[in-house]
Amino acid sequence: MIMGGQTCKGMSIQEAESERAYLAAMLAALYEIQLGMLGYLSKR
Repeated sequence: MIMGGQTCKGMSIQEAESERAYLAAMLAALYEIQLGMLGYLSKR
Protein backbone atom coordinates (compact mmCIF):
# COMPACT_ATOMS: atom_id res chain seq x y z
CA MET A 1 0.00 0.00 0.00
CA ILE A 2 2.69 2.46 1.00
CA MET A 3 5.07 1.40 -1.74
CA GLY A 4 2.31 1.84 -4.31
CA GLY A 5 1.69 5.37 -3.10
CA GLN A 6 5.37 6.15 -3.24
CA THR A 7 5.90 4.80 -6.76
CA CYS A 8 2.90 6.78 -8.06
CA LYS A 9 4.37 9.94 -6.50
CA GLY A 10 1.35 10.03 -4.20
CA MET A 11 3.64 10.56 -1.20
CA SER A 12 7.21 11.63 -0.74
CA ILE A 13 9.94 9.26 0.35
CA GLN A 14 10.02 11.00 3.74
CA GLU A 15 6.25 10.50 4.16
CA ALA A 16 6.58 6.84 3.22
CA GLU A 17 9.40 6.39 5.75
CA SER A 18 7.34 7.94 8.55
CA GLU A 19 4.37 5.74 7.60
CA ARG A 20 6.59 2.65 7.71
CA ALA A 21 7.99 3.70 11.10
CA TYR A 22 4.45 4.20 12.44
CA LEU A 23 3.31 0.81 11.16
CA ALA A 24 6.39 -0.89 12.60
CA ALA A 25 5.71 0.70 16.00
CA MET A 26 2.07 -0.41 15.90
CA LEU A 27 3.06 -3.98 14.99
CA ALA A 28 5.64 -4.05 17.77
CA ALA A 29 3.06 -2.81 20.29
CA LEU A 30 0.53 -5.43 19.19
CA TYR A 31 3.18 -8.13 19.43
CA GLU A 32 4.12 -7.05 22.95
CA ILE A 33 0.45 -7.06 23.97
CA GLN A 34 0.08 -10.59 22.62
CA LEU A 35 3.19 -11.73 24.49
CA GLY A 36 1.92 -10.07 27.64
CA MET A 37 -1.44 -11.80 27.34
CA LEU A 38 0.23 -15.16 26.75
CA GLY A 39 2.45 -14.65 29.79
CA TYR A 40 -0.52 -13.59 31.90
CA LEU A 41 -2.62 -16.56 30.81
CA SER A 42 0.18 -19.06 31.41
CA LYS A 43 0.73 -17.74 34.96
CA ARG A 44 -2.94 -18.24 35.93
